[in-house]
Amino acid sequence: MASPGATACHPGRVLLNPLYGAPAMRVMTGNADIRRAFLGQHRRMMSTAASLTDQQLLAPSRCEGWSSADVLEHLRGVAEFWIFSMAAGIAGQPTTILSGFDPEATPRETVAGSNAGSVDEAREQYLAAASQLEHTVAALGDDTWEAIVEAPPGHVTIGTMLHHAVWDCWIHERDIAIPLGIEPVEDPVEVTCVLAHAIGLTACMAIQYAESRSARIGVLAADPHVELTVDVGRTTVVSYNSLPTDAPLLTGSSVDLIEGISCRRPLDSSSLSENSWVVKGLADVFAPAGANEL
Repeated sequence: MASPGATACHPGRVLLNPLYGAPAMRVMTGNADIRRAFLGQHRRMMSTAASLTDQQLLAPSRCEGWSSADVLEHLRGVAEFWIFSMAAGIAGQPTTILSGFDPEATPRETVAGSNAGSVDEAREQYLAAASQLEHTVAALGDDTWEAIVEAPPGHVTIGTMLHHAVWDCWIHERDIAIPLGIEPVEDPVEVTCVLAHAIGLTACMAIQYAESRSARIGVLAADPHVELTVDVGRTTVVSYNSLPTDAPLLTGSSVDLIEGISCRRPLDSSSLSENSWVVKGLADVFAPAGANEL
C-alpha cells in the first residue's frame, strides 16, 4: 500500500480511483521469480523486525512522524489486506474496497489508531500477520496465479499483486534500515521485480483520473541490468527483457530509479520528454501539492 514519506502532508490530496473489471495492470514475469522475490524479501523483513531492539523500534524511520515500530504496524495492516484480497479473489469474488482510499491520510490514521500498547506488541502483531501471509503465498497453486484480486491500481492478477507487495515492503525495509545505519540488502531478483512494479504502478496512478492517456516507454537500468517495456493504457503492461525501439528510455541505476519513482529521492525524467508524466503518478497521488511523499 503506501505510507508517508519525507515531508508533512499537504492539502489537495488525491483519493484512489482503482480500475475494476479487466486487469488494471500486468507485470509479465515468471511466477517462480516473483514468488522467490516475495518470500526472500518477506522473510528477511521478518528477521530484521525480530532482531531490532526496543530503542531501534522507537527510532525515527524515513517516513516523517513514524518510528520503525509504526512502519511495522503499517506493514501488519497491509499483510492482513493481502490475505483478505487473495482469499476473495481465489473464491471468484474480488473486492472493491479501495475506491476512494486516501493513500496519504489513511495509513497515518491506521497507525495512530493501533491497539499495540508497546513496541514489542507492535512487532509481535506484525510478525503474526506476516507469517500468515508467508504461508498463504508459499501454498499458492499454479492454478491461482491468474486469479483476479484487488490492489491499489484496481483489479490485478495475484502475480501482479505480489509485485506490489514486494515493492511496498522493500521500500519500507529501507525506510527502517537506512536511518539505523543498517546496510539494505539489494538482491538482484528482488530489485528487478520491484523496479518493474514501481514503473507500472506510477503509470497506473498517472491515468487513474485521465484514462484517455496512453504511452510507451522503455527502462534501461544498471546494477542489476534491467530492460523493460511499459505500455500504458487501460491495462498497463510491463514486459521484462524487452526494450522498445521507437520509444523514449528512462535510464539510471535500478535502485536509484526505484527510490526516485517511489518519492524517496529526486527523479530525473527529462529523457522521457513529453511522456515524463508516466513516472509522476505516485508523486501526484501522494503529494499532489508538490511535496516529496509516499
